[in-house]
Amino acid sequence: MAAVPSAIVVALDGPICSPAELVVRARSGNVKFGSTGIGTSSHVKLELLNRAAGVQILHASYRGSADLIAADLARWARVAKEAGIQAE
Repeated sequence: MAAVPSAIVVALDGPICSPAELVVRARSGNVKFGSTGIGTSSHVKLELLNRAAGVQILHASYRGSADLIAADLARWARVAKEAGIQAE
């Protein structure tokens, strides 16, 4: 067994400022999530969040951290930790 610590980090100028706001925006269907790949810890944790909160956040898989960071810098992703989330 292993533990993989995670955090959700938001951009200062982004629309999401708390986990509650993330869930509210996800219920409106306007949240995208990028991970470093299908089946990675960030992807699995997204699916756990989806089930626990009763939401469906759109998942986009990237080819690793470099591609995901590029998406983050391009402002596609608003929340990141090997994962990016954007609310539109």
